[in-house]
Parts: sequence; structure tokens; C-alpha cells
Amino acid sequence: MSQAIGGRTARVSITATKEFLRGGGDVNALRSFLTSTGGGVGRAAPRAGVQQLEAIGLKAADSQVVGSAIREGTSVLTRDKSILNKVPGVAESF
Repeated sequence: MSQAIGGRTARVSITATKEFLRGGGDVNALRSFLTSTGGGVGRAAPRAGVQQLEAIGLKAADSQVVGSAIREGTSVLTRDKSILNKVPGVAESF
């Protein structure tokens, strides 16, 4: 993942952060990753933006992650084909 970031500042959506931690992710590993990249947790997506993304077929959680990236002015690094196909201007494969 660090190579995919390529020196950019990592912004992780609050939704992705919660999913990571609920799935058993290590909070210290996340903190270390964000610190090493100079990053942080991104702001939540506005509801209207989430609704627009859901309208094009993204799942609710994916819409929140993509909406957060749009709000922060960043890209989403993902391997999720649905996100890559539906929002190619925001999503980047890694």
C-alpha cells in the first residue's frame, strides 16, 4: 500500500477507518501508517453526495468512502472493480 501512495498524504475516510477497526484491524498499525504518511482520517461525505453515488450503483459504505474522498479532494486507492468502473475520475487501482 505504501508504494501505491507514492509519497502522497494518506487520507482514510471515517467509514473505511471504522470498517478496518470493526474487522479486527490494529488501531496502532493504522495510527503508525497515518503518522508515517503525514495523513489522517478524512471528513465524512455529505449526505447528498452519498445519495448521488448510491444512485449510480455504489453500495452505501462505498458511497461514503468515495464521497469522503471527493470532499477531501483526494483519490480512492482500491482494487474494487465496481468503484473503479463507476467513478474512474476519483478511483485509482493499486
